[in-house]
Amino acid sequence: MWKHLYLIATLSLGLWACSEDTETAPPGASPPPRETHPGAALVKANCAACHKPGLNGAPIIGNARMWGPRLVRSEEMLVQHAIHGFGLMPPRGGSSLSDGEMAQAVNYMLSRLPASP
Repeated sequence: MWKHLYLIATLSLGLWACSEDTETAPPGASPPPRETHPGAALVKANCAACHKPGLNGAPIIGNARMWGPRLVRSEEMLVQHAIHGFGLMPPRGGSSLSDGEMAQAVNYMLSRLPASP
């Protein structure tokens, strides 16, 4: 019986050590910088539910391939689409964000794209 408990504990510890949330910094290292973009918290609270996993075709934050076709439009046009709805996205993504907050959220998502070569 103890062998089984030891095996389960060992496997659990191994899985825990491999999980994404166990990022540890070396002793004395400074903590990672906090996100300071004004749209970061707005996106996390209101947009990430669809834009993190790509729900219903929403372009994933940071995915240049998915955002590519949208980048032929101006940022202002993307903000208008976000405010009024576009395709399967409802107006304001179903949130109660103001126009200015929507602009900050769109700007943040665009800022997460890799720089063009």
